[in-house]
Amino acid sequence: MNRIPLIGLGVIFFTACLDNQKPAEDDPVVGEIDSDGDGISDADEEANGTDPTNSDTDGDGLSDFEESENGTDPTKYDSDGDGIGDGEELENGTDPNSTDSDGDGLSDSDEAATGTDPNNGDTDGDGLNDSEEATNGTDPTSSDTDGDGLNDGNELENGTDPTNADSDGDGLSDGEEANLGSDPTNSDSDGDGLSDSEEADAGTDPNNSDSDGDEISDTDELSNGTDPTSSDTDGDGLSDSDEESQGTDPLNADSDGDGVNDGDEFSNGTDPSNADSDGDGLSDGDEESLGTDPTNTDSDGDAISDGDEVANGTDPTSFELPSGNPNAIANEGTWSLINVTPQSDSCAILPLLGALGTQLEDLVVDAFFLENSTNTGFDIYLDGPSTACMLNGQGSFQCQLQTFSYGESTAAIVDLELDLFGGLVADDEMDLGLNLFIAGCTGPVCALINTGNVTGCSITGTANGYYISDPDGDGLTDAQEQALGTNPSNPDSDGDGINDGDEVADGTDPNHPDSDSDGLTDAQEQALGTDPTNSDSDGDTVSDGDEVSNGTDPMVYDLPNGNPNVVADEGNWTLSNVMSQADSCGIVNILTLAGLTLADVLPSGYGVANSSSQGFDLTPDGNTNPSNCLYSTPGEFSCLTSSTAVAVTGATLDLDINYGGVLLASDSMSIEVNVLFTNCTGFGCGLINGGNVSGCTIDATAQGQL
Repeated sequence: MNRIPLIGLGVIFFTACLDNQKPAEDDPVVGEIDSDGDGISDADEEANGTDPTNSDTDGDGLSDFEESENGTDPTKYDSDGDGIGDGEELENGTDPNSTDSDGDGLSDSDEAATGTDPNNGDTDGDGLNDSEEATNGTDPTSSDTDGDGLNDGNELENGTDPTNADSDGDGLSDGEEANLGSDPTNSDSDGDGLSDSEEADAGTDPNNSDSDGDEISDTDELSNGTDPTSSDTDGDGLSDSDEESQGTDPLNADSDGDGVNDGDEFSNGTDPSNADSDGDGLSDGDEESLGTDPTNTDSDGDAISDGDEVANGTDPTSFELPSGNPNAIANEGTWSLINVTPQSDSCAILPLLGALGTQLEDLVVDAFFLENSTNTGFDIYLDGPSTACMLNGQGSFQCQLQTFSYGESTAAIVDLELDLFGGLVADDEMDLGLNLFIAGCTGPVCALINTGNVTGCSITGTANGYYISDPDGDGLTDAQEQALGTNPSNPDSDGDGINDGDEVADGTDPNHPDSDSDGLTDAQEQALGTDPTNSDSDGDTVSDGDEVSNGTDPMVYDLPNGNPNVVADEGNWTLSNVMSQADSCGIVNILTLAGLTLADVLPSGYGVANSSSQGFDLTPDGNTNPSNCLYSTPGEFSCLTSSTAVAVTGATLDLDINYGGVLLASDSMSIEVNVLFTNCTGFGCGLINGGNVSGCTIDATAQGQL
């Protein structure tokens, strides 16, 4: 049994000799014995404190030799004291000499316990190291602890809670809010009273309190039942806010149920909240179908409402002609006679007229005036007196014969009788029939007509009559001219050079050439730029006509000229820009030493009022008695002297003040002030001219302003 170790020892020595390249004959060194075969001699192990009979003294899985290579302590199972044996650390790839291999603030053993990577400071790669995650309470093995779609690092940067998927508790995860662009830290990002999740459910914009831009907040729309994502909930062409202001129903495209949507009604001028805007008994929708005017109860102007016409079976778009009413006619006023066409000629008169350069339409007037008669039918005024016409059926009429003459005395004068008849087609149109009877003829040409036997010859024809609403073209209809009393056939009824329509627009009287009776016609005032409705355009109490006669400008306020009872403007005036022009005793210098100015000595204001006798009264501040002022030349005035006393430092000055000047405008005067010192009381008087103040004067100028 004792031979086995010797053989082994011999091998060890042999091996050692080979390793150290020593001669075989050398005796082995006792210190080179390595009993545990760990590559470290027993002597070294004894020196190092390791067990020479145990290759892994501390039992950490690393031989003592490996520990020496790795710099670990072969006598300590856990060299760095992190709770993990050195062998295990090397096997795991961690540093057995460092408790925190990755330097993230967590020991390797803590990382093993938490399941983090001890060689990676940020195990989950979320921008937070494992230690920070432990501090923040987040999961260092998951980049998104709360599973809201945002990594923990970003959540901390954005101020959200990485451990709460819905930081603001609005029902949307922080990740969803990031995608929507809303604020994950504010449950109501746009402050409209709806949480962001409610907006997401409603499809509204959580960052815009009025998602559809209709000037109604999303909250109000949801309360009202309107669509906060559509500015026009009912699609009628009116925004919800317009409907709110109009009083229509934003949930009903046709608020009044008349068959026309609210937007169309607004465009058409009808009332979208009233099914029958004009109150004629027909809904606006029915009127649209019929082609009638939903804003006019009587679309065709025949004095029968559209509703009644529909009920009666008549056409509300066609003027219903008078029936059995002898005093009714379509339109009073001027009518034109056109399309005069001959139908028969019993004596071949028309060819003769043609040879003479005359045709049938030359024998009758081209225009006539029509008005209702006070007794029967209506009257037509041709070139001469009126011709009475009577209605004799539905729109049909017959006029009395009208006698007139046509021609020249040198050739022929033909006596004619005109028979006019026909029917009213509409309120502005007639179909006319013409019968011309020749009652007599005088002159050499008469022999050419039926060899002189003209009596009984006739010409028949047809024509059309059309109503001319404004025959004189002055911008006023006949009806308006009739109401105004102007002449519908004369565009300038008063002959003042301005047509009647312009006068009505300007506010002048179209029946009076001088509307304001100032001696100037309205046209003259227009040329001058004066007001034709104001006899005194510049308000200076002189009429525009008198100003033109006097050579003054009626557009510029003229200052009083010799009128003792006129002043520019009565009231309270101020005295400013007081400047000394002359100072006989150097008083202004004395005032300056006392810290005063001439303006401190003089009254700062005065009242101006018309005098009951002449000129005007000027009352300085502090005085009870006014100073009467008189005009001399135009605009120039002078006032009676007023006496006053003024207290200054160390003295009381008795003064006589005289005012004069020129009126510059109705609210401005140029003032001359003459001050005479009559007495002085007090020790300060000695400073003024050695105390001899009587007779000292100051002349000054100032500005008076209303």
